[in-house]
Amino acid sequence: MLSLLKFLYIKNNMDLLSKYYVNVKKIFRNCYISPFAQA
Repeated sequence: MLSLLKFLYIKNNMDLLSKYYVNVKKIFRNCYISPFAQA
């Protein structure tokens, strides 16, 4: 039971991290690539 909870906790954190990473990548792309693309 404890290992299952641990697994779910880790999985949930991984999902959050991947969502956060995707958002950061989008923001990074918008901030840094857009000005160069327009120039």
